[in-house]
Amino acid sequence: MRPVALCLLAALVWPPWLGVGKRTERPQTSAAAGVLLVPRFAPGERVRYRMTLEVETTSNLQPLTPEAVSAAPLRLAFDITWQLEALEVEPDGAVRLRAVIEGMQFEASPGAHEVGVTRDFVGQAVSYRLRAEGQVDSIEAPEEWLEDGQPPAWLRAWLEGGSGSGLPLKRVEPGESWRSEREFEVAGLPRQRLVAESTYLRDEHVGATPCASILTRFELSGSEKREEKAADGAPIAYESRVEGGGSRLSCYDLRNGRLLESTQSSRESVRLEIRRTGERASEVPPLVLDSQTTTESHVRRVD
Repeated sequence: MRPVALCLLAALVWPPWLGVGKRTERPQTSAAAGVLLVPRFAPGERVRYRMTLEVETTSNLQPLTPEAVSAAPLRLAFDITWQLEALEVEPDGAVRLRAVIEGMQFEASPGAHEVGVTRDFVGQAVSYRLRAEGQVDSIEAPEEWLEDGQPPAWLRAWLEGGSGSGLPLKRVEPGESWRSEREFEVAGLPRQRLVAESTYLRDEHVGATPCASILTRFELSGSEKREEKAADGAPIAYESRVEGGGSRLSCYDLRNGRLLESTQSSRESVRLEIRRTGERASEVPPLVLDSQTTTESHVRRVD
């Protein structure tokens, strides 16, 4: 996976709470029927979103190799605008959407060499199915976006991040909480498990639009151990571990369950150790990579 895409994935999958900007609160309500947070669309409807994203990654490789990049922090900043159009609504509440990237700006500290990637994305479109609980499937993307013929993990994370995920299918009231779990894979990393705990805090307004304020806290974990053969036939042991956590504060339109605004921050650490085993184990020191990534992002509807 390309470095820029991996940083983007970390930011979208990870979310701690920073607050969602200034809002005008209204008294907490407790309608007997509760609120349905399932996103609802009519065919032909269009909505536009904007995301700003900042990522900082620090890495430490031991022992250092001649090819090792400087250990100075890598900082990336994205500003992305896209339009969603509802193509078809299915009987079970799922909707087929098309997302067109209208603008994308990218800034990076020295060491990031993929600024040109943004020019490849502007004007491109991807269609997908958004399930009632906010999960994304049936992605159709430009061929050049695919990895081994499949949509990359960062693409799914971006689409879900702009839609909201882990939402309950039943009506909920302020004060209620729920839990969701899912597993996913990222190339080069162990299979990961994401556990989320969400609470419906209260009803508020974003501008003039009433919304449900939802606070979600996350925990991420994953580990893997395996053995392979090196080019010279010597056995090599791989051990990797991923840990992280954070929270997200989001507001969903009370009228249709769609995301209005969401502010996130996150932290993630990755450790990879590669070492020889067997009779020649002592001849080569283990190679250990430690990296820490923090992210801050803000998504809001702009039309």
